[in-house]
Amino acid sequence: MTSDEIKSGLRQLCDIRRRNDLPSENVEKFIADMEDETVCVPIVGAFSSGKTAAVNTLLGFARKILTEDITPETAIPTEIVYSPDETARVVYADGTVSVVPLDEYVENTRGSLKSENVSSVRLCLDHGFFRSVPRVMLVDMPGFGSGNDAHDRAINDYAEKSMAYIIAFPADDLILRDEIGGFLKELCTFRKPVRVMVTKTDKAPPQEDYEAAWNLLKKNLAKYLDGRDFEPIQTSSKTGNVEALKKYILSVQDDSERLLAEQKFIPFLSREAEFTRAYLVGLRQKNSMSESELKEREALLTEEIASFKKNTAAMAGKFRAETATCAQEIVNDARNALQAGIDGYVAMAMSGDEGGVSQAINSDVRTAVNEGMQKRFVPKAQKYVDGVSKEMEAAGAVLSSFHADGVRDGSDFAVAAGGAVAGAVVGVVGVAGAAAVGAGITGTVVLGTLAIPVVGIVVGVVAAIGAVLASVFGGENKRAEMKANIRRKLQSEVFPNVISQISASVQTAISQKTEEICADIAAQLEDREAVLNKALDDLRTRRAENDEENIRLNTQLTEDIELAANLAPTQPWLRG
Repeated sequence: MTSDEIKSGLRQLCDIRRRNDLPSENVEKFIADMEDETVCVPIVGAFSSGKTAAVNTLLGFARKILTEDITPETAIPTEIVYSPDETARVVYADGTVSVVPLDEYVENTRGSLKSENVSSVRLCLDHGFFRSVPRVMLVDMPGFGSGNDAHDRAINDYAEKSMAYIIAFPADDLILRDEIGGFLKELCTFRKPVRVMVTKTDKAPPQEDYEAAWNLLKKNLAKYLDGRDFEPIQTSSKTGNVEALKKYILSVQDDSERLLAEQKFIPFLSREAEFTRAYLVGLRQKNSMSESELKEREALLTEEIASFKKNTAAMAGKFRAETATCAQEIVNDARNALQAGIDGYVAMAMSGDEGGVSQAINSDVRTAVNEGMQKRFVPKAQKYVDGVSKEMEAAGAVLSSFHADGVRDGSDFAVAAGGAVAGAVVGVVGVAGAAAVGAGITGTVVLGTLAIPVVGIVVGVVAAIGAVLASVFGGENKRAEMKANIRRKLQSEVFPNVISQISASVQTAISQKTEEICADIAAQLEDREAVLNKALDDLRTRRAENDEENIRLNTQLTEDIELAANLAPTQPWLRG
């Protein structure tokens, strides 16, 4: 479907809702916002990998808009979009927003921004190239491996809104490091378009060495991106070569309508149309019941609503109780990972590589936490959503008897509510959070391989390791004694420090994720309950109308039900 076809369908849906006294404001707002939707394309890579220089070269301004000589503390996600009005929109961590003219931003504002209190910056530029790609938003991301946990949180935050990625590697350092590999592992689950950009090609080693390094990188990338296009986007800020980058961005612009339709527009239309249809099916059945039948059905439905609320509330409580134990289990996973890696830490410490020890510890801890989330938290989330699905099916069965002949496969309420809950889960965990989330024809919510983004775990241990090495190397110890001392001090000083740092962070992350899932599902269920109650009220009210009016209304409802059913295309997330 094209954007115009989707808009037409949404406008028809608004007409149907208004005719039947259903709210349509959310659909109307979605239509209005469709024109400004963009395909978000982050450029990610290691710290100082040449991402920002490539973007500055692409922009071609005499004065660089993006600061290249930055520290981890000043590296902030910077979005670039086309606009005839040149401004900078600064979003602070507390949610406040400041919009200033671009010149003022460059001259005064940007030098004072810190990653700890700024979430993102959006630069709206009246730029010739970006004028030709109005549907693309390029994002210069902070680097991996900078030692700043704000960067990791930022990269995770963009996973939900991004539709394609560029992964940058400098030509003189074509190495796939663990933190980028872990990120690619998440991306490949959701089949996001990913292209490799080789920066600083003017610094490439001799051809033979470069080809060997590139072939090794391709081999390592294939573990995550098998079957993808590995033709690199080659850039050099020194020579001004960004033509391949421009070509790729233009290709994203050409494909933007499909990407936006499949990932944003069609899922929304499908979900809202199916919910509308299910509501109208119930409303249409008003003429098929006598007064006594109506009272009987009303009592049955009222009882089902009460049972549904009680059971889903109990499930939410059990889910919270079960996930409360996850944090300590995941921390124990991290503790075990540290013990498993201690030989490597000792070897690096013996060579005096403080930074290497710190980086290895961070990598091992992040991997352990990530795997722990998948192993311990995700199954509990799956179990909770499965339980809610079964309750939806039970409610759908009761509603089917209420609907009489109007229910498709006996599960209209379950399908509508299931789709809404699925949408809520997608909203919570984002594209880096669900491989396949959706409502099946029986109303079951299918929660695929959740890939909860890694908690922003970046432990500060460099100083502690430095102190350990200073205390060991400062004496007359022999090599064997030095190794034993390093091992002992890592276990008695550094590891407890690491565990102390991550414990609170993991606990907070699990609590937040649990409450987000519970709150979003609860909100959707409450909305569906309100619609059921409205259906009852409408049914009682319209029963009092004369037969001729009932026939007219029933004819209109039948037409609207058929139209709403035709407006619900196949939902992309059902394809897994």
